[in-house]
Amino acid sequence: MQDFLEKAKAKIACLLFLVSIASVFGIVGYEHLAIGKIDADNSVKRGIDFLFADQKSYGEFGVQECQDESLTQCTEASSPFGTTFVLYSLSGVKNEKAEAMIAAGTRFLQSEKLPGGLWSYYTKRNTAALTPDLDDTAMASFVLKQNGYDVSENTKVFEQNRNEKNIFYTWVNIFGGSNDIDCAANANMLMYLQKNDPAVCRYINEEVTKAGNCSPYYPDKLAVYYVVSRAAKEGVSCLEENKNQIIKNILELQKQDGSFGSDIQNAFAVNALLNFGYDREALGKGLRAIIGRQEKDGSWKAGAAWFTVNGRDSSLFYGSRALTTALSVEALKRY
Repeated sequence: MQDFLEKAKAKIACLLFLVSIASVFGIVGYEHLAIGKIDADNSVKRGIDFLFADQKSYGEFGVQECQDESLTQCTEASSPFGTTFVLYSLSGVKNEKAEAMIAAGTRFLQSEKLPGGLWSYYTKRNTAALTPDLDDTAMASFVLKQNGYDVSENTKVFEQNRNEKNIFYTWVNIFGGSNDIDCAANANMLMYLQKNDPAVCRYINEEVTKAGNCSPYYPDKLAVYYVVSRAAKEGVSCLEENKNQIIKNILELQKQDGSFGSDIQNAFAVNALLNFGYDREALGKGLRAIIGRQEKDGSWKAGAAWFTVNGRDSSLFYGSRALTTALSVEALKRY
């Protein structure tokens, strides 16, 4: 009996030693294990309940158009773009409310389709109007395609709107006028087209590791990292080339409390880490920060997700509680 107890103690000591070593090297993270499935599931359910109540009767998830990056001077701007992000984040959630939101949201996107299978940033409900663009078109098309809609009529438009280096423009059919190139928008386009396009991949991979931000529309590199990682996760494998550097860049932004900044920055960062397959202690800290910041109504605070190209001093910033909530739900339900 004594021998048996001694052997048992030795095995337990050995297991504890192995777990401690694994934790040091990131194989097992105590912070990661501290996020219980029940806690995550409960947080997701509350987020879904908020989104279900927030969705408009015709399927849109509203986005605020704000004069400042802190989103305090705002009016609502009707746009399909925010809805595409929310619907993507809800994909894969096995929940009746989520499925109902996706069905209503895709009907809304369909109703905003322009001739040629294109979309513009503003909806028909908005007094402002903009030229159709390939970023909105790519995101709306991808989400609709995910849900069984045929949107193939617009694929030729992407090929017709490239610059001399074969990179996709942002705006559709603006020849001789003002147009621009956006690395995040190009990632969205590759995701929809399901292409490992050599020229576009090379451009994105070269740009995302530079010190500056390669996107004139996404104010935070964490948003760019999320969009690029999302495209990689959805099959654009060429965008995994710099995943280790991107992961390193993200981890360098993590704070003592486990967060990466604001609620939307947390969601962008954690989702990007998950998309690139990162699963170490820092991920657990980030997930715990997301759960800890959830509001009583199930939402997370709005933050600037994208902005206009006029320059940061005179830009309009866009975000909403629904957008941050959907991104947070995406991270938690994937965990």
